[in-house]
Amino acid sequence: MKTIIKWVAGISFCMASLSAFITGGMGIFSGILFIVSGLICLPPFLGYVEAIFDSKLSSTVKYVIVIFCWLLGALLFPKDKAENGIINNNNRDKAQQQKDSSKNTQLSTIEYNKQIVEEKPSLRICKSDIGKVKTNGDGSIGVKTELTELLKLLRNKECDVIEIIFIQASPPDRNYEDMKLKLIYNKVSNRLQNIFTKTNVIEDYNNINEACLTDFLKSGKKNFNSLSDYCKDMKYDFNNRQMNQTAIGLKPEQSEIDASVKIVKDFIKSNAKNASSIKFLEWSKVSSFGENWVVRCKYKGTNSFGAIITENSWYYIQDSKVVDIRAIQ
Repeated sequence: MKTIIKWVAGISFCMASLSAFITGGMGIFSGILFIVSGLICLPPFLGYVEAIFDSKLSSTVKYVIVIFCWLLGALLFPKDKAENGIINNNNRDKAQQQKDSSKNTQLSTIEYNKQIVEEKPSLRICKSDIGKVKTNGDGSIGVKTELTELLKLLRNKECDVIEIIFIQASPPDRNYEDMKLKLIYNKVSNRLQNIFTKTNVIEDYNNINEACLTDFLKSGKKNFNSLSDYCKDMKYDFNNRQMNQTAIGLKPEQSEIDASVKIVKDFIKSNAKNASSIKFLEWSKVSSFGENWVVRCKYKGTNSFGAIITENSWYYIQDSKVVDIRAIQ
């Protein structure tokens, strides 16, 4: 029975020494003392030592050595590090809990935000087509114009956006075509636009609130040239960046195979001295150029004297007909 107790005590003390060695510092000395007390308890080691010194230790001496080494090792064992280890573990646990809590809060916030969708009420649009209005060249005249209609619709509280369509007739003493226009006023954004429908050129007025616009319209002015006198924060932009093409007629078709334009090919061959000799060399892309569709064509063929010549010219097209040619020198 005593032998079993010695084995258990010796192994326990040796294992305790390993913990002490791991802590470092004074723990190393504690580990040495623990391992000494453990080895003395182990019968094989004690017998080996007694054989070397040819002397047998009494039980009292063995007990004193074991107890002394154990107590001194326990006193030298660095308790602060052990406590710090526990504290650090606790701090790590708390930090992890806070991190998990913060993550859960963020996830909850994200999920909540996903449920919130920004919504705005749709704008109520009031449209009015007043047909053709007369003009004296400086603006519309008559009892009913785009400006009088705008003043009337401004009083309608059901209108968020006012859209007035009209045709401004050419003055009798001026030779230009009637102009189709559209006047749009947005009460929400305080934006006024005078749009030339055919070309999509836009006179853009911003920072136009209802009060200053009403005062301007009540003044009886015929155009927007003096609008800035009433709307002091007005910003004006003449926007022709999205101007529509004004070429007359449909855009000529261009072959996807050789980029040729049939209208031009037929025109050249019909005016050539030897149509069978014509060979087309180059084609540009058909483009809008003022009131014309234009395309460049380079070709060669024989003239009246049988000589082969090369021509490179611009062809101007309106209503599917070549109306002009300009040679490239």
